[in-house]
Amino acid sequence: IVWLDLNAIDTDNGTQASPFATLDEALFYVAPAGTIKALPSSTPETAILSKPMTIEAQGGVVRIGTQ
Repeated sequence: IVWLDLNAIDTDNGTQASPFATLDEALFYVAPAGTIKALPSSTPETAILSKPMTIEAQGGVVRIGTQ
């Protein structure tokens, strides 16, 4: 499991206590068939998913590809 908070400061390791701050980081570090748990936030980032994974919103709306 990799954690993502698009509002976080970029000094993170992908844990729940210190989630990644960018979608690219989370996508890079998530294992094939793994899970990204994303905290409520939004990003204009877009991505191509190159491996199977689950992206779960945790506690609110997560918008990817929009502000």
